[in-house]
Amino acid sequence: MASEAAPDGTGKTENLNDSKPMGGNQNLNPSQEGRPVRGREHGWEIAIFHEDMEAALVCTDPEAPAITPEKVLDLLDARNIVYGVASREEIAQAIEKAKANGEPAAVAQGAPAVPGTARYIEYLFDIDPLKVGKIKEGGELDFKDRGEIPQVQKGDVIARVVEGTEGVPGMDVFGQQIEPPKVESAKTMVRVGKGASKSEDGSAVIASTDGRPAVTGDGRLFVFPGLTIPGDVSLETGHVRFDGAIEVKGSVQDGFEVQGGSLTAKEIGKAVINVKGDVVVTGGILGAKIQAGGTVRAKHVYGSTIEAVGDVVVGKQILDSRVITTGACIIPRGKILSSGVCAKQGIEAMQVGSDSSKPCTLLLGVDERLTRELDRIKEEIQQTKKQMAKKDVLLDEINKAQEKLQENVGRLAQVQDKAMVAARDLDKKIEEGEGDVSAMTMRAAAIRQQSVQVGEALDTLLEKQELIFDDKRNKEKEKQALEERIKDLEQEIEYLIAKDKEEPGLPELKTKGAVFSGTLLKGVHASLTMPEDMSFIRIKEKRTVDENDRPIWIMEVARQKA
Repeated sequence: MASEAAPDGTGKTENLNDSKPMGGNQNLNPSQEGRPVRGREHGWEIAIFHEDMEAALVCTDPEAPAITPEKVLDLLDARNIVYGVASREEIAQAIEKAKANGEPAAVAQGAPAVPGTARYIEYLFDIDPLKVGKIKEGGELDFKDRGEIPQVQKGDVIARVVEGTEGVPGMDVFGQQIEPPKVESAKTMVRVGKGASKSEDGSAVIASTDGRPAVTGDGRLFVFPGLTIPGDVSLETGHVRFDGAIEVKGSVQDGFEVQGGSLTAKEIGKAVINVKGDVVVTGGILGAKIQAGGTVRAKHVYGSTIEAVGDVVVGKQILDSRVITTGACIIPRGKILSSGVCAKQGIEAMQVGSDSSKPCTLLLGVDERLTRELDRIKEEIQQTKKQMAKKDVLLDEINKAQEKLQENVGRLAQVQDKAMVAARDLDKKIEEGEGDVSAMTMRAAAIRQQSVQVGEALDTLLEKQELIFDDKRNKEKEKQALEERIKDLEQEIEYLIAKDKEEPGLPELKTKGAVFSGTLLKGVHASLTMPEDMSFIRIKEKRTVDENDRPIWIMEVARQKA
């Protein structure tokens, strides 16, 4: 039953029972603005629900006299309800329903706004085709039956930008337009690396070589040619630097470097790895330093430093290592011992710490790699601006030299002009036989000789002027290149920050085994040092309030099912 209308004239009706809309949906929650002010007639009234999106007929008195559809239309008109009004037949049914059970019965329905769709990038290949790294019982990684690696040919379209759509405004029952929700469009900056190029209009990415397409964790598209090393990366091969997908049938031995698009190997020793894509190791990573633009997968990690844009997936154990990932650190059947792990998308492990190992430090929901990358880009911007300032000084010096040179050129040109005029005057007098012809002839010859010398000096100045002009033009091009670099770096910062906001962190640790005492967990806002050993828990940063209702952040510890 509906409560009685407020006697103070406001007409607000509170705690109305849910109604059933004309479309058949159940359990409509009435708006707290339910307001039958006008539109009331002898135990019948019109109430507004769902932020003016529905008008319902309410019978406030079981003994109320019958009401006709025409009268209901009058009540709606009194409330200025003009949109989505039901037909007379539907209103008649609503009258019966409202009278029979006392529940609100919809008699007018607004049209909700239709949200638009965000602009996005559609990849025309499977961006994770192998699904490598599925962990079997015992911590083994399953590399069998991995599927087909996508291959493309030069000229193939490998991705395209799909434009978003505009939202459609809605209308409430009062005829007021409702703007569609604002679409927070993802950053769809098309970013390409080697082997890929943008189409002329920037709406597609095209393979510029044959090979394997891939998208790295930071959103860049590559096409990697392939390089297979039948044995180890060792003295026989030396360091390996290749712009494509590198497959090492053996191991990467101590002291060697591998740079490339992606890397697959049986084992990695105390090596330095820097790849734009994934690192997949069927065995262990032992003392390596790895930077990966994609995912890192291995059976175990000992004494290593790993920075990845994608997930870090380990089968058995991370020991005495430091792991930084923008993705998640996943060891569902393994342990983290004596290590520091920073994972923006949280950590899942069987066990963290032990009775004999040093306490672990876990940073959850934090993107330390992004912070360092932003600092690096900002530093590069500052250094580039310093180079631009030096170019400005050089250009200022060149401009001053150019002005001085121009003054000298003008002065010599005037001297030369005057000499030529004087020589012509003497020639005329000599021709007319006026004065000492012999002296005038010698004077004219001397003036012409002086004019030649001035001309030679002028040519030298003009040549120097041309060199200065070329130098100035080169310096201006260099400055322009620096300005473009700054724009690119600033766009990179904008992209990384927007991407970070679009993919918020998950400050959470999930375990089925024990998290040992002394383990330090830090979220974005809160931290916790484990006071005792606990098993089957989930620790997550949570916003709550203190005893004074002030907002605070805590690391909440919750039990998980065994």
